[in-house]
Amino acid sequence: MHEVRQRDTHFRVLYKIFLRRVVDLDLLSADADTSKLLGQFAALFAGASFLFTAPLILAGGDLPPIALRTMEHLLIATSILLVGIFSVLAWESAFPERLDLLILGPLPVRIQTVFAAKLASLLGALGLSVLALNIFSGFVWPLLFVPAGRGWIGDLRSLTAYWSVILAAAIFTFSSALAFQGLLSQALPRQFFLRYAVWIQACAFAALLALYILEPSLESPEALLAPENQHLLAILPSYWFFGLFQQLNGSMFPGAAPLAQRAWIGLSISMSAACLVIVMGYLRLLRRIVEQPDITARSGNLSKVLRSATGSSGAVLLFSVITLARSRKHRVLLAFYWGAGAAIVYAIANANITVPESTALSRGTGPTETYLLASLLLVCLGIGALRTLLVLPIAARADWVFRMTEFEKPSAYRRATGRFLLGLALAPVWLLLSVTALARWPGWRAVAFALALGLFGMVIVRLCTVRHRKIPFACSYLPGGGNVHLVFWGTVLLLLPIAHMLAKGFHRGLGTTLGSLFMAALLLSALAVLNWWSAVGPEDDEGLVFEEAPAADLLSLGIR
Repeated sequence: MHEVRQRDTHFRVLYKIFLRRVVDLDLLSADADTSKLLGQFAALFAGASFLFTAPLILAGGDLPPIALRTMEHLLIATSILLVGIFSVLAWESAFPERLDLLILGPLPVRIQTVFAAKLASLLGALGLSVLALNIFSGFVWPLLFVPAGRGWIGDLRSLTAYWSVILAAAIFTFSSALAFQGLLSQALPRQFFLRYAVWIQACAFAALLALYILEPSLESPEALLAPENQHLLAILPSYWFFGLFQQLNGSMFPGAAPLAQRAWIGLSISMSAACLVIVMGYLRLLRRIVEQPDITARSGNLSKVLRSATGSSGAVLLFSVITLARSRKHRVLLAFYWGAGAAIVYAIANANITVPESTALSRGTGPTETYLLASLLLVCLGIGALRTLLVLPIAARADWVFRMTEFEKPSAYRRATGRFLLGLALAPVWLLLSVTALARWPGWRAVAFALALGLFGMVIVRLCTVRHRKIPFACSYLPGGGNVHLVFWGTVLLLLPIAHMLAKGFHRGLGTTLGSLFMAALLLSALAVLNWWSAVGPEDDEGLVFEEAPAADLLSLGIR
């Protein structure tokens, strides 16, 4: 009895520790407010849930049956998307890390308890995310999905069916991701898996978002029974659980029964595979985690070139490149941002391909407006993703060398940060887009496009580094200070219209030689203004910022 009680105590303590480690506490500022950060992400998901409920306010609750079925599938598909992104992003957290095993190994804690606490913390964070995403829609929409004449019993059954299906879809998605990651980690050498798994995660992020955005609407009985749609219905899990909801809700119609059967089969297979992977990890993976190093350093030509650089600029550039190459956490987050951005750009470009192009540029003499839109979005998202990661340190005290050797003004470090963004975020995207344009539209317009895109990227880099007073990956950050949900929705609402306007302007400017010259002059002027603005700022007299601190509760007037 005492042993069981002690095991429960160990589980509760480890569960709380692992759940709090959703955010890496060792890398935060001393005054960081992690609860506020997590609350903002919950508000972000709750805002999405409210947006899903807004059509009811506009329509007054009176919707046709096909609209209700479309909404049923949309809510299920959105929950699967959230769980899929969370599972892929955190799939390496399902097994204990080396530090966990080294600390807990000498203690009287059973490894089964560590595994159970790890999985329970992941499922707890996942459950809170799903609850936040459905906090409004999950209690309003099911009341409209009730078949006619069922009364309050039908309301209760619809609510139960909805949340049961959301839970089943979440378990299916999480189990599938866990099984896939476990099989890869067992089949591949550990260092090889850790080095290249980030690219698999990036592809998974892009595939999930592209599938969600481009998934066809097949909710009507005619579409579900059409022979040409059967191959799509066989590979789209969101429609499986759409059929399962019809079965549990008592609203079955022709074509839904096979989908419900696939949902039960898929759920059973995914859960069985996940349990098998957990057992295999317990038997084989723990020894690899303890005995084998994570990612060893590799010396190449790029490393030799960077080591030859001298001064603070070369040191910052070398430190930034090595951090991004060695830190698995940064590469995973960068892959997430780039994969999500690529999927969004692909979906937007694919939706605009069908728009008729009537100008001479669109008939093959230069980049089309769709290509320009995708190019501008890729440049902005690529630079913005890497700029977002610069504030996340690689270690708690990664800044001590820079603190001791701060002999130059922040402008010197700012220039090094700008070169880092130019080399790793802008250059690959610019080279790919320019070569593609030259191969598809050979001529002076493709050259003008490459020049304009490069200048545009340099302007975005300068915007991202204006008044920047931090060393990349070496300064603590203060989460919860910014309104994450407001920034997210503001970006979604503003970036796409601005990108459309800029794409139209680039399209018109590339139409003539004079227009191309004017556009290049305008971008050069903007770059010069930003350089001047960055040079005349008062930050150089204040030094670098290594430790974020919250604003003081009391503000003084500074009168002496």
